[in-house]
Amino acid sequence: MGTDGDACVDAHSGDCRGQVRGHASLGGTGAIIMRCDHHYGLALERAAAIDRRYPPHPPQDFDFLDAGEHWYEDLSR
Repeated sequence: MGTDGDACVDAHSGDCRGQVRGHASLGGTGAIIMRCDHHYGLALERAAAIDRRYPPHPPQDFDFLDAGEHWYEDLSR
């Protein structure tokens, strides 16, 4: 638990380590999520894996005409 009494959001896993702090949501929602140092590190690793899997720009062989899809959100409107 942190000094203000907030528990790590992943405390149910039983392997919390380090200080619990409020961190900005890695999903970009702007929410503050309480995580211990250990679980925040794991969350950063998951976010990095997602960024590698889904890059900000389309691969060279991406053709939006195949399924009528768009890579960029602002073009889908």
